[in-house]
Amino acid sequence: MNAAVSTSFNAQLAGLATTLNGSSGGLSPESGFVSFVFHAVGEAWPSALRTPDLQGFSLDHSDRSPWLASVGYACHRGLSGHADFIPAWRAGMVRLMQRDAFPTDRASFVHRPLELLGVCLGAKACEPQSSAAVEWLRGVLKEYQRKIPANQSWESHCGFLAADSLQAPWPAYRVPRVDELSLEDLGLFLLVADSAEIAGDTDESIRTARADAALRALDLAIEYQVKGGDAAAAGLVYRTILSCYRQFIHSEHAKHRQLGSPHLDAAILVQTIFRRFPLVAHQLLKRHDQRGTLEIRDEYDVQDLLHSLLHLFFDDVRPEEWTPSYAGRSTRADFLLKKERIIVEAKKTRESLKQKQVVEQLIIDRAHYATHPDCDLLLCFVYDPERRLDNPAAIERDLSSDESKPRMIVIVATGYDRKLCV
Repeated sequence: MNAAVSTSFNAQLAGLATTLNGSSGGLSPESGFVSFVFHAVGEAWPSALRTPDLQGFSLDHSDRSPWLASVGYACHRGLSGHADFIPAWRAGMVRLMQRDAFPTDRASFVHRPLELLGVCLGAKACEPQSSAAVEWLRGVLKEYQRKIPANQSWESHCGFLAADSLQAPWPAYRVPRVDELSLEDLGLFLLVADSAEIAGDTDESIRTARADAALRALDLAIEYQVKGGDAAAAGLVYRTILSCYRQFIHSEHAKHRQLGSPHLDAAILVQTIFRRFPLVAHQLLKRHDQRGTLEIRDEYDVQDLLHSLLHLFFDDVRPEEWTPSYAGRSTRADFLLKKERIIVEAKKTRESLKQKQVVEQLIIDRAHYATHPDCDLLLCFVYDPERRLDNPAAIERDLSSDESKPRMIVIVATGYDRKLCV
């Protein structure tokens, strides 16, 4: 990225920081939302931005939804002193539940997306999941979906995030056409996509749209005009530019690394096959005239389909057999990409192969291939269509390593998710 473009992004970030730091001080639904934008995806709070906190925040007006939303964001983030506000928050929530959530004059928190999200996050942080407040909010969200136009991005995205926080269904959400979105709306979609990725609850349609959204966001960011007074939009755009800029830098770094790593292209290609596997498996079920097809029922089916997909891109794909006596395990076929010096391994979760067992097997696999003469990289695919894994993101993060021998990358793919399809 050339110096002029970098300077442009730095100028945009500086202008957004000025807008945010110059807005009305203290905690509010707007500043609470901005803190949520970073906290939800595990990103550090930027040093250039003033940190919202509860210092000096009054217990007055605890029966009003802006107060409930502000404290809800603070409790969800775990800000210092938030526990002192929980009794007042619960009492205020009881009073809020006695009001009509959908009055004819629309003077309600459900028509203010930042307040709706803040109140729901507060319920997640301050109430048991089976409490009356949580159940009431789930009912509000169910009705809310029927009332909002699908093209109102702030309403639909904040509603989705609110529903996700309370484990409420949100079938109304659809992956947007990113070429039609503004920079603020792109930021909202990227927030949803990155939150889902962190939770291990995303599919290929979101991953593909996210990549396109990041590129479009960088294009729009160069000419973006900072809007004074809109702290929520400023904070969202700040995070969007910062995140997409870093992603671009990492992508460029990886591109140049390929010059010195002949099998890096192959590794990226195989990982793409892993990520798209659920879409292929789903598409195979939709054959003309109900003709017979390959249905993924067990690990052997996964291996058969993966073997076929690898042959599309690699000339030499060799079945690689476990020795029957190794670690007391039975023979199972993996694949060796001989020229690329990559071992490809596939697993499918089942009732007897959940989080603990998958981790144990992957650790054994790495040890098994440590002395393999043709293995520089071990690529492990875990297919989890029934979502038996408790924390797939942790498996990917904890077991993938550049320092072990061989290098190991783990990709977990869940089943095709109709709820999030285009």
